[in-house]
Amino acid sequence: MRRTLALVIVSLFISTIALTGCKINMPISKGNKVPDALKQQMTVNLFQEVNTLDWQKASSSGENQIFSWTMEGLTRAHNGKIIPGIAESWDVSEDGKVYTFHLRDAKWSDGETVTANDFIYGWFRALDPKEPKYYTYFLYDIVGAEDYSKGKASYEKVGIKAIDSKTLEIRLNNPVTYFDYLVSFITFAPVRQDVYEKYGMKYNTEAEIFVTNGPFKIETWKHDSEMVFEKNAEYWNASNIKLEKITGLMITEDSTEFNMYEAGELDHTIALDMDQKSTLT
Repeated sequence: MRRTLALVIVSLFISTIALTGCKINMPISKGNKVPDALKQQMTVNLFQEVNTLDWQKASSSGENQIFSWTMEGLTRAHNGKIIPGIAESWDVSEDGKVYTFHLRDAKWSDGETVTANDFIYGWFRALDPKEPKYYTYFLYDIVGAEDYSKGKASYEKVGIKAIDSKTLEIRLNNPVTYFDYLVSFITFAPVRQDVYEKYGMKYNTEAEIFVTNGPFKIETWKHDSEMVFEKNAEYWNASNIKLEKITGLMITEDSTEFNMYEAGELDHTIALDMDQKSTLT
């Protein structure tokens, strides 16, 4: 529970700095005279190695955290509201059962264009009847999705369609007023078919083969130790991303986390009991 809460706090904290560029009044530890936030970089605790960064298979808070830094869905949740992501706008039919998303000019970190087919490929991976995923049911509001995922209907019966490379049409069984929020979730992530087919089981397992479409990319990944995220110059909104670097450490012991914070080696921690907090004053 503590790990989940901590990662949620860190996620909200970094999202605010990265996407708004606001100056944050941070607690300054004894050994940290100039917080990394003022140098446009931060060091935080990821707590432990993630199980997977294959987005359709991901389910933990740590995996969602990294997704929010490195990837972008059709929409993005920010400060409790839904804002445009890769979709710069969307239309909803009068009966509330058809969503049409209009994609902006966006690129992957390797310079390739983000297309409607990238979303379709990712969503059908989530629905693959041969390999059920943890959050497959999140797509069941889509026409034919549940039957397809259970092997009862064909691919063609599912209400997901690319009108063209920049237009994605989704047909729902019934009106879902929060569908624009739902598509910001990790399971609805786009996936490059060519990248997945090239690497197979190694997909998104190493920094050098990790392709992103969000604010940051993975620069280095020392498994069970450290991940370094650097600003993605290809991100469509890169000019408004103020952070240049996030270093994510994997510290499992609360005492170690606190000592590193006090020494100025971490910019954020919740591993503070009342006695420890008193030593920072």
